[in-house]
Amino acid sequence: MRIELTKNVHLMTVPTTKYKTIQILVCFSTSLRENIVAKRVLLSSLMELNSKHFPVQTELSKRLAKLYGASFHSYVDRKGNMHRLNFLITIVNDSYLQDMHLLEQAVDFLKEIIFYPNLKENAFDQETFKLEQANLIQDIESLIEDKEYYAKLRLQEIYYRSSKAQAETIFGTTQALKALTAKKLASYHRKVLSTDKVDIMIIGNVNEVKVQKLFSNLPFTSRNFLNTELFYNEPLTNVVIKRVEQEPLNQSKLNLAYHLPIKFTDPSFFALQVFNGLFGGFSQSKLFVNIREKESMAYFISSSFDSFRSLMMVATGIDRINRNRVLELIHKQLFFLKSGMFKKAEFLQTKAMLKNVYLLSRDSISTLMEEEFINFLLPKTKFSKEEYLQNLMLVTREEVMEVAKRIKLQAIFFLEGIKS
Repeated sequence: MRIELTKNVHLMTVPTTKYKTIQILVCFSTSLRENIVAKRVLLSSLMELNSKHFPVQTELSKRLAKLYGASFHSYVDRKGNMHRLNFLITIVNDSYLQDMHLLEQAVDFLKEIIFYPNLKENAFDQETFKLEQANLIQDIESLIEDKEYYAKLRLQEIYYRSSKAQAETIFGTTQALKALTAKKLASYHRKVLSTDKVDIMIIGNVNEVKVQKLFSNLPFTSRNFLNTELFYNEPLTNVVIKRVEQEPLNQSKLNLAYHLPIKFTDPSFFALQVFNGLFGGFSQSKLFVNIREKESMAYFISSSFDSFRSLMMVATGIDRINRNRVLELIHKQLFFLKSGMFKKAEFLQTKAMLKNVYLLSRDSISTLMEEEFINFLLPKTKFSKEEYLQNLMLVTREEVMEVAKRIKLQAIFFLEGIKS
């Protein structure tokens, strides 16, 4: 069931008896812009800790314990040009309990968290605000100390030349965090409540009429929301940008960014999955077998892609003296795939592994929640299990070759480890 509770506030219910739990997600979405990420991350962090009627974190935890050990999490993520602020609660299906009002209590809990944060004089509680602000700044600084993550971040900054918002860390920047005050963030909270697009999703063994009534009672107001293009496409360039940095490390990081012109909605998306599995997505992939195993040239090596943000990435850990040789070998593996130089056994094994990953994901209610969210945004991508697997199995060698030909190298970042 999909209904609009009020303008740009939607409710989707997915009834199923497969799980013993019920999961509820309230998602606030807005267009991804520079410097909003830090606000939304800090907002998420504060709203997870306490609220107006539960001003101490232990009181909030006790309330969750009374909901038969319900779990609650607030988090942010980005999907292409969209930034999402999420509130997720998981409860036991009350049909297993004597308490038949657990769902109502869970909705009341979300109402408390979302609409009644811990504010004093139109500002977030100062002590909590300062503590979480400092924690997030420390988190960003510690991320940069993780050199594998740092190398990926620097590659991302180089690749996304046209969008500072796409290039930012998942936490935003320390500068943006330091500029925030408890009063400014409270003002932004009011803006989120009144202007963000809202999608509410509930999965589990529930009565749809009852669910609609419960969420209709929440104080959401209608809002004007200009839908932007979900997919971000970084403009393709004929110049490969190269950057080198040096640090006292034992292991160097060599990362490559490719322009990926294939969107999640494209018919060739299934071929893209097979290509990535053959290229560097699995332990039997060409990058892993030929560069790490046969040549012993990498401590780790893999490929991944984001079809909402036009990016395919290869990440490696190597010895600094092997830089040119590893680059040569990566180019060679891509050439093999462009030319169809892969064995039928490799091809079939990759499909089998992708099928297994997909089937295993069917047991996860969180995976189903994310899929339903995407299906809600992009209805034409919705497949039954049988349709999905059939599309995967029908991918041809020629389609994989075509995917390999379409990705274009755009950026190389080398974090060279040198002796201190």
